Amino acid sequence: MFLFNKYTKWYFAIINNPRTKTEVTENHHIIPKSLGGSNRKENIICLTPKEHFVCHWLLTKMTFGENKKKMCYAFWSMTRNSKKMNRSYSSLEYSIARKYFINNTKGKTYEDIYGEEKSQELKRSLSKTHKGVSKPHAIKNLQNRPLTTYYWQVTHPSGKVEIIENMAEFCRNHNLNPGNMSVGKSKGYTAIKLDKARTQKYSP
Repeated sequence: MFLFNKYTKWYFAIINNPRTKTEVTENHHIIPKSLGGSNRKENIICLTPKEHFVCHWLLTKMTFGENKKKMCYAFWSMTRNSKKMNRSYSSLEYSIARKYFINNTKGKTYEDIYGEEKSQELKRSLSKTHKGVSKPHAIKNLQNRPLTTYYWQVTHPSGKVEIIENMAEFCRNHNLNPGNMSVGKSKGYTAIKLDKARTQKYSP
């Protein structure tokens, strides 16, 4: 299952490293469930968040073939938050995880990696786990961000000033980036979010 290399040695060195009871820890399957590991007590160990991330990184280097693809997906999943986990990673850590995921699962679907039955189970599990959790990496969904809570004072490149309520719709109509407009500027347009007292003045 595992290659006999330095990464495997490092992995089990972390697994066998004693931890104090005062440390913040996360549960980790020593033999990953996608590789046949169980939920039995002897297969689960508490690791610090940093150790947990590093172990999943090492697993991508100590496996091969289809198992490596599964571990790359699991490693990438470490960068996503859930109801139970709210992790924070550096741009380097995120880019490494993303690169491993793309290089080893390119052109593959859940069905290709896990098999149809297993993939459906994973989809349901992920959907339940991440329901209601913000997705900071889902840049493609910026247009759907709710920007209508406040009124906005928008200045056009021509100098025209108007008060709008639906920033997302305004951006679509003027081919602007809603993410940029939400922080104040895009393609010569500038926007100021009005406070509640001022919105009453401009309410239609």
